[in-house]
Amino acid sequence: MNLRDDIVYPIVDFIDLTVSTLGGVVLVLFLIIVVRYIAKAGDAHGKSEERRAMGWGLLALFILFSIWGIINIFKQLVPYTNERYEEERGNTVEILEV
Repeated sequence: MNLRDDIVYPIVDFIDLTVSTLGGVVLVLFLIIVVRYIAKAGDAHGKSEERRAMGWGLLALFILFSIWGIINIFKQLVPYTNERYEEERGNTVEILEV
């Protein structure tokens, strides 16, 4: 049992997929809020609610894409190969240590 290939990388892959998916959902919701903000151009109270929602949306986007970036930096810094997957496909990958 290889701890890195069996436990760490599946968790990292799951977090990466989850954050990417949530980022896409939040982006779509943010665009919907922008459209609603534009539609409520004459209503001052409605605009203030949408402005607050846009602020939360921007914060959520910033947090999600920051996490996504940190995970991708982790993937670049740590040699990332799934040896079992490569063996099943018939590929062999050697990791050269510096």
